[in-house]
Amino acid sequence: MIDTKEPTLKNVLDAFNNYAFHTDQQLGGIKEEIGGIKTEIGGIKEEIGGIKTEIGGIKEEIGGIKTEIGGIKEEIGGIKTEIGGMRGEIDMIMEEVGGTKVEMSGLRADIADIRAQMVTKSYLDDKLADLRGDLTVLMRKEDTKLKALVDILTKKKVLSTEETKIIFSMEPFPQLAL
Repeated sequence: MIDTKEPTLKNVLDAFNNYAFHTDQQLGGIKEEIGGIKTEIGGIKEEIGGIKTEIGGIKEEIGGIKTEIGGIKEEIGGIKTEIGGMRGEIDMIMEEVGGTKVEMSGLRADIADIRAQMVTKSYLDDKLADLRGDLTVLMRKEDTKLKALVDILTKKKVLSTEETKIIFSMEPFPQLAL
């Protein structure tokens, strides 16, 4: 036999209340979980706000770095311009050095010519000694002529013996005794 008892209203209400009680408990747990999730979301929002603030600071720092890089680029441009000017000056200096080298080569050649034509002290001493000897020979010849002339003038009685002695005792080749 099958029991076909129908639930009573009290049984249905008890079952409904029991179901409602368990549902309220489950909803309470869900509400608590939602509250925890909301708290966590609030914390996440705060963290995101902090991250946004940090990102804003990083953006400002990057902007400052970009400005500094722009300044550095300008300085590098100025340095490049100065180097370009220096290159021009160096080119001019190199041209002058090249001209100086040519002049120095010319001076070296001139010095070599001067050295080739230059006489030495010993050469000059030898030549002066030769000249002195030649002049002495010429003066002896002239002295011989002068003596002959004085002798002729003395024989012709134009000059006295005293005058002859005075003339013969004169330099450059004096005769001490006649």
